[in-house]
Amino acid sequence: MTVSYLTVWKKTFEIINNNNVDNNVDFLMYRLYMQLRLILAEYKRVSINGFNNKYWSNIMSAVYELQDIEINTVPYFENSMIKKTFFKFFMNRKTANFTAKMYVTLKK
Repeated sequence: MTVSYLTVWKKTFEIINNNNVDNNVDFLMYRLYMQLRLILAEYKRVSINGFNNKYWSNIMSAVYELQDIEINTVPYFENSMIKKTFFKFFMNRKTANFTAKMYVTLKK
């Protein structure tokens, strides 16, 4: 199930990125970011091997792909400081892996 989430994510990213959609690119990419958060929560639910497996590598690969597209603003509906801070750390290549692991570990 979680593999299919990531497959759909990657295809959607590819379509948006390759079609040079000028309207609402930030919003569309932000929606992909939110989908990655859902994938991380699902990973927490189904993973038994911790963070040392191929699927974790695939998730982080998707994170790095998203980071290559600069999302210029945190949307207005991310109104809490925690969500804004998480977004900033998650979208930073140096802190993304740690932030994702922390998110999965703390997710209930």
